[in-house]
Amino acid sequence: MISFFSRLSLPALLLVSLFTLRAPKASAQDSPSGVMEAIVTMRDPGVDVQAWQRFALRVGKETGANIEYSCQRAGIIVLRLERPSIQEKADAITLVRRLLTDAGITTAVEFLHVHVERTSVNKC
Repeated sequence: MISFFSRLSLPALLLVSLFTLRAPKASAQDSPSGVMEAIVTMRDPGVDVQAWQRFALRVGKETGANIEYSCQRAGIIVLRLERPSIQEKADAITLVRRLLTDAGITTAVEFLHVHVERTSVNKC
């Protein structure tokens, strides 16, 4: 399976990971007002293709985390995180830093924008 992913380009790998990720299922434990959602836009132009592939695979394993957009040339990635543990921007940044570390990315990532809000059940 590793050899299959190593032959894919970063955009193809990210596209595959986007379509294979499942949205988190609503449960009876979720409050009617929804869960917290964070949109994290970050930039790290110095990271190589293999590192971004490792990051995409790591994000794919995380419940409630999706890569919404990426641009390899500019080093931009936009993540959507839906986690009950995220209550503020610092929680989202901490989670993303942990995912980056797990993927072996130790360079300084610039967080361009972090938006956290409570989602509703009927939100598109």
